[in-house]
Amino acid sequence: MKHDGFVRDILAAPERLAACLDAYDDASTLDDLAGARRVVMTGMGSSRFAALPATALLRSRGVDAVAELSSTGLPTRPATELVAVAISASGSTPETVDALARHRGVSRTVAVTNDPDRLATAATTYTIAPAERLSSALQSALMLREGPRLSADATETGDWLHVDVYLSKRPGYTALLFPGSRFDDGVMAYARERGSAIVAIGPTLGGAAQHVPLDGTDDPLVALLVETGVTELVAAELWRRGVDRADPALVP
Repeated sequence: MKHDGFVRDILAAPERLAACLDAYDDASTLDDLAGARRVVMTGMGSSRFAALPATALLRSRGVDAVAELSSTGLPTRPATELVAVAISASGSTPETVDALARHRGVSRTVAVTNDPDRLATAATTYTIAPAERLSSALQSALMLREGPRLSADATETGDWLHVDVYLSKRPGYTALLFPGSRFDDGVMAYARERGSAIVAIGPTLGGAAQHVPLDGTDDPLVALLVETGVTELVAAELWRRGVDRADPALVP
């Protein structure tokens, strides 16, 4: 933490709070949680602190809600009637990522992060998908080029090991990986060795720098239908930021 950055964060708090209130002024998210039978929120440090008043408010509405440390040795057991909410400012806190992974496929899972820049700082973003879902990689790369005008390229997972693996030696290599190929482990082995940042979309993938969970994407057909939505949302946010700062590439 740096002093000047700390001061900027404090002074920016009113504007950020106002934006948050504008985005959720109908309280639909809280109402959705209030309709659940049980809710567990998990996080570390200030992320868990944020969960404490939220779970208290849910309990006041009659919901069985608790906030727990992601590092606990006695975590809440996954259950079909349970909503598990993981809170991590970076989106990559190991304890919190692991805690949410325990609930995948059983509990309903929600991830809350303050890191919309998984992709914004990369010189080029690479998208990787199995041959049978190559369209997901192609569409995702197109959305990053067409909207925020960012450099992006798509590769099939197996072919990545023959054509794009060489690029992963460059510092700052960043890729979106749509899991499901038998070659996923090969990609991740190079990523670990070279310190590449791989963001996994859908099913959990060991070694990913970040994981964006999507319910139902263990089914390839479901994945094909919904997984590009993640990149489309990120592209929309990065596009908005570019317009706000008058990026010459986005000026009509």
